[in-house]
Amino acid sequence: MLSQTMPITATSTGKNTKLVSFEPSHSWLKRCDSEGVTILQGGYRVNPQGRLQKNDENVLIQFDGHSRYYGSIASLGSHESPLTQRKENNARFGFAATLKPSDDLCELIVILSHWDEDRARAIGESLKGHYSVMKNGIPIRCVVKQVITQLEDEGTYQLLKPRLKPGRTLLIGSGQGTSQEWVINADGFFMGSATENLAVSKLVRMIADDQQIRAASLKLGESTVNLDAVTQALKTKSYGSLHPEIWESITDRYVGQWYESFKNYLLKTYSTELQSISNIVFSGGGAELIRNRAEKFAIIPQDAQTSSVRGAYGHHSAMLGVLNG
Repeated sequence: MLSQTMPITATSTGKNTKLVSFEPSHSWLKRCDSEGVTILQGGYRVNPQGRLQKNDENVLIQFDGHSRYYGSIASLGSHESPLTQRKENNARFGFAATLKPSDDLCELIVILSHWDEDRARAIGESLKGHYSVMKNGIPIRCVVKQVITQLEDEGTYQLLKPRLKPGRTLLIGSGQGTSQEWVINADGFFMGSATENLAVSKLVRMIADDQQIRAASLKLGESTVNLDAVTQALKTKSYGSLHPEIWESITDRYVGQWYESFKNYLLKTYSTELQSISNIVFSGGGAELIRNRAEKFAIIPQDAQTSSVRGAYGHHSAMLGVLNG
C-alpha cells in the first residue's frame, strides 16, 4: 500500500475541510465525497467556441488562463482523449472539472488512486495548491491542502473486505486503458502490476472494427471510428443513429468474445495462484460489462466502475471521522 503524501492531523478536519476521493482514470474522471459520486467522461475540447450545453455531464471550465469543455458531448466530436495524455500533466485540470459549488472556500483532503506508486505521488503533487475555477458559469475557489495516495482498486478491496473470506484475494480491475492485476495477501498487502491484457480498450477496438459500426460511423471521408464514442455507448447502450437492438446484438457478440479471452487469460496466468485463492474480485467498467457472465465465480461490487473511488472515500472517512457538510 502507498504511504500518504502528508501526515493527517487532528487539525485537518476543521469546519471548512472536505474529504474527496478522486480517480483520473482513462476515459472517465471519478470523484466521491459526502454528497455522492461524480463521473465525467474525460475527453475535452480546448478553448471551445460558440454556444455549448452545460450540465453535470458536460462541463465548461475556465482555469489557469485556459478554457476546456469536458464530458459526453465533447467526446463525440474532435477532442483530446485521456488515452493520449499523461495523467500527471492533466490531472489538475481534470480535478478542476469535478469541483462542486459546495467546495467553494473549502480546504480539500484528496485521496488519489493510481496503479503506479511513483506516478501516484507525482499526480498528487500536481493536485496540491489553490484553485480558482469558473465551472459552468459558477465561481469555485478552494485549496487542496493534503493528498493521500493509494493503489487503484485498493478502494474496491476496502469496500468489499467485510464480505471476503479469510485468505488471499485475486482482484482484477478492468479499466479503459489498463487492467490492474492484484494478488492480495491475507494481511492486505498488494502484489502485482498493471497491464493492457484485460483493458476495455481491446473490446472497444473490436467493436470499432465491426463493419456495421464502421458503416454507421464513417460518412464524410473519415478513416477511423471515434473510440471514445464507442466507450460512451457501452455505458449508455446507445450508439448514434444505430437502432438499439442492432447495437445490443453487436456488443453482446463482442463482449462474449472478450469475456472468453478474459477468462482464458486468467486461467493461464493464474492457474497456480488460484489453488490458494479464497476470493476472486472483478471491478472497473470492464467488470460491469461481464457481470452476468462472471458473477457465477467472482464477486463484482455494485456499480463496479466506481467501486474503487467509493471504497477509498468510505475507508478514509471512517479513519478520519470526517462528516462533510
